[in-house]
Amino acid sequence: ALRLYREALHIRPSQWESSLRMGTLLMGREARSFEAEAALRYTLNLSTTRTGVDHCAPRTNLGVLLTERVFGREGGSVLTAAPATASRWAVEALAHFDAAMRAGRCNAARLNAGRLLRYASRGPPLQRGPEPDEFGLLGASPDALRAAAVKQYTAALEISLLEDDMETAQTAARNFAQLAPGGIGPSLTAQQHAVVGRAAVLEGDISGGKHHTTAALRLDPKSYAAHHTLGLLAERAGDLEESVVAYRTAVGLASVELQLNADHRTNNRPS
Repeated sequence: ALRLYREALHIRPSQWESSLRMGTLLMGREARSFEAEAALRYTLNLSTTRTGVDHCAPRTNLGVLLTERVFGREGGSVLTAAPATASRWAVEALAHFDAAMRAGRCNAARLNAGRLLRYASRGPPLQRGPEPDEFGLLGASPDALRAAAVKQYTAALEISLLEDDMETAQTAARNFAQLAPGGIGPSLTAQQHAVVGRAAVLEGDISGGKHHTTAALRLDPKSYAAHHTLGLLAERAGDLEESVVAYRTAVGLASVELQLNADHRTNNRPS
């Protein structure tokens, strides 16, 4: 694959898709990290002379690559580079994530910005550079960094639910639940509470699961997702009878919603 991408770029140097895919492919190989960086930067440089370049993927991937150089792939509490170098890479990574978000609804950038801020909250403080970072938070307290990460996960959750991207929504909800245990965090909609509530239960945070599920039902008593989590909570507590009732309620409400959606599509179909 790498050989074919290189040949494609040799034939047509302006083909940004090939350099993007080449950089993405090389990202997973630690020994070829700088080759990946070069390919991704080449892709971004093409955007200065060409329109239609996808900013989400190259900027997010470059930000991820720089994040992993600072913290390692697992996000440990020890910087993998000298503090000044680590700070420079982190500032640039945040700048790429911010630019990707500004270019469009790039939820991958939001998730990874949250990841970087979360990693930064665990270890030694990153030094502020001569220029402020895009989020103005490098060098801030761990609590401020975690709050900033929660904000990114909240935004990713909101947009992914609007786009019916449940995979991203679950990822954002899981990270939200981990950083805001027990239900502590910003206000959410009923749907967001329901998704985070389930994620919290699956993370073992029963208190957070109850908090978000109760909040979802308070805002929307017909939330089938919240009733499903009630069933999950009852099952975890060993109350199988109550869990069956909740699951049946969830199935009934989901069926009603599916029918309403089908009727809406039928009534709004062009004649």
